[in-house]
Amino acid sequence: MKKLLGLTLAFTALLVMVGCGDEVTLVAPGNFTIAAATNEVDVVLDWDVVTEEIDGYYVYFNTAAIGTLTTAGYTHVDPQETGTYYVTAYLDEDESDPSTTESTAPVIADNITLAEINATGNSGLGWDRTDGSATTYTMADATNAALIDFYFSDWAAGYAGTYEFYTPDLVETDPGVTWPMSGTWNSCSFTEVLPDPFDDVTVLPASGYYNHTEVTATSAAYGVYTGDDYFGMVEVKSINTGTGEVEVRVAFQPVQGLRILEH
Repeated sequence: MKKLLGLTLAFTALLVMVGCGDEVTLVAPGNFTIAAATNEVDVVLDWDVVTEEIDGYYVYFNTAAIGTLTTAGYTHVDPQETGTYYVTAYLDEDESDPSTTESTAPVIADNITLAEINATGNSGLGWDRTDGSATTYTMADATNAALIDFYFSDWAAGYAGTYEFYTPDLVETDPGVTWPMSGTWNSCSFTEVLPDPFDDVTVLPASGYYNHTEVTATSAAYGVYTGDDYFGMVEVKSINTGTGEVEVRVAFQPVQGLRILEH
């Protein structure tokens, strides 16, 4: 009995050793990045070549495999939606851990109040290029010039006129400005995307952008194209002519040059 037990244990150990020899640990693809293609609607994926033996790569979008490749690099053609991307390497039936995950999802900020440039409150709004967050700024301080992407004005003294969103680099000529105003202001342009409401916009137009746009109605949505090639969107939620204020909801696409704002 003792001899049989010893043979059984030895055989079990041999199976474990053979099984361990068959295990494959694949290296996850490194330096995974995403970027907008020149047409502003395709998403270009890139990563370092895995130098170990593999058969190829799987590309995932929103956790679903969308491509099987034998070389590094992939273009997701006109996805019409935003989401998360990652890639893995595979060999036979073995698959590596995922690469880092990158996202095209826009960053939404709600319940933001902008005051007409002569009213009480902040008139400018700017998006952080790192995390996509939105912050309001006073236009009376030119040291904010590099932080502001657009501002709110009636292009007249006081705040009883026709309200519009303006590119910041026009502020020094705004008739409502009565204080010293000198700085290197950003530029932007706008396109009205009605009749689509904010939540139904998928891709912003490629053309038809102007350096100001009239704020005429609630629920109106406006596309914003910044001077450094980012896209965003503004929804007008309410207008208070008594206080010269507009309440807005905004979206910012963190991938430079990508017009997809689906959310």
